[in-house]
Amino acid sequence: MRLHKTDNLITASIAALVSISALPAIAQSSSSDSSLQVVSKSAVRGDAAPVTLTLKKTIELALSNSTGLAVTVRNLDKDQAIIGETKSQAGPTVGLSATGTHYDSPTILAFGGANITYLDQDMLSGSASAQLPIDISGTIRASQDIAHLQYLADSFGRDAIVNDISLQAQIAYYGVLRAEHDVQVAEASLKNAQTQQNLVQEQYDHGTGQKVDLLRANTQVSAAQNDLIDANNNFSIAKINLNDFVGRPLNAPVTVVDVEGVTSGISLEASSQPESLHFFKAPLEDVSAIDLDKSIDTAVKARPELRQDLVNIQAASKSIKLARASLEPSLALSADAINYANATMATPRQKMAQIGLTLNIPIYDSGLAHEKVREAKDSEASAKDVYDAHITDVGRQVREAYLNIQSAAKQIEAADVALEHAAAARQLAQTRYEGGVGLYIDVTDAQQALASAETNQVNSVYNYLIAKAQFQHAVGVSEAAVETKASAKSSR
Repeated sequence: MRLHKTDNLITASIAALVSISALPAIAQSSSSDSSLQVVSKSAVRGDAAPVTLTLKKTIELALSNSTGLAVTVRNLDKDQAIIGETKSQAGPTVGLSATGTHYDSPTILAFGGANITYLDQDMLSGSASAQLPIDISGTIRASQDIAHLQYLADSFGRDAIVNDISLQAQIAYYGVLRAEHDVQVAEASLKNAQTQQNLVQEQYDHGTGQKVDLLRANTQVSAAQNDLIDANNNFSIAKINLNDFVGRPLNAPVTVVDVEGVTSGISLEASSQPESLHFFKAPLEDVSAIDLDKSIDTAVKARPELRQDLVNIQAASKSIKLARASLEPSLALSADAINYANATMATPRQKMAQIGLTLNIPIYDSGLAHEKVREAKDSEASAKDVYDAHITDVGRQVREAYLNIQSAAKQIEAADVALEHAAAARQLAQTRYEGGVGLYIDVTDAQQALASAETNQVNSVYNYLIAKAQFQHAVGVSEAAVETKASAKSSR
């Protein structure tokens, strides 16, 4: 598929987008941080109750505590206010005024030997006026269109933030599960090492074991203890990061619901029956069936960043019309009604009414309109360049995500097979050693291989789940984000 500039594509896409209603706001918040980060409102407190999080609940909490999302929602409200302002520009304006004037004395005119009052000493008058602009140049309509387009662009910007938060929430969620399984692997390795240490110690005490085997067993236990310490530390950090992202106190107890089929922490007893192990199975057929070109086409249509770019292009085009406003003619219809308290020679009619039509044709503005038009055209060209650059970025992101999910799915199958073999090899080495026909170093090597295979299997599962989330994000059709949006709509 070729990605290149095409004004026809832009024009067609814009026409389709203008008819799209902006999605309702997902969540609001009053925390403070950058557009994609989520800040814990009570990070210094530790009084939060323990909670068990599903992936859906994690995303919902992250959205509800996102400062960037809350700011965008408020910007949408501001956009609606601006739309109302532009609508009011085309409506009538009505005003009332009253005037009172006190002179030092009445104004008297001598005429034909008689005195005639020209102005009373106190003059009172009231008036009502109404004005209606007639948009003969279309500048008011252009302002209204730009306001609507700004709202639509900000709506797509909000959707992009929702998608980004959804992806980061999934990464944090799977990070906790990965770290939890690493702890299980480390615990099982320590248990196996301690069991083996007791066996070697017993053999050594009965004179059938060797000192070097005992030393190896002790070393293996110490190494397993250190691995468990590291694993627990990483698990605690992962939970802190998740709490921070969803806006909970950093040290609040949290449990996450795991996916099915992740095998980790195989003990000596379990490894005696490796054929009974059940593994997470990646949908290889579905992954292999992904069409890269169609995925890129979908991304071009679905990614909110690109849809926002298209709206910005049309808004920039409308701004060119608005830039010419200082040289555009204007027409206004006006009506006035005046009531004088007293009829005098200066105001012989006590009540007056008038209707006027005012046409204003600018002749010269010192080049202001020309420069504004040039600025608007440059903005339009820049908006198109941004869209073209984003098209290229999206194509690259989809390709990278496609390769990653393909690789991650295949690695799961390889990791499952490796774990089955490692579990069988560990049991065989143990049986041979206990039968006196194997070396202890074979047992330690097999145990290390088993722990490594378990870690690889855990990593392969969560690497795939993260790769899946990243692919859906790149294409713009995240299942988790869509489900969360639907839930948010139904709950209102």
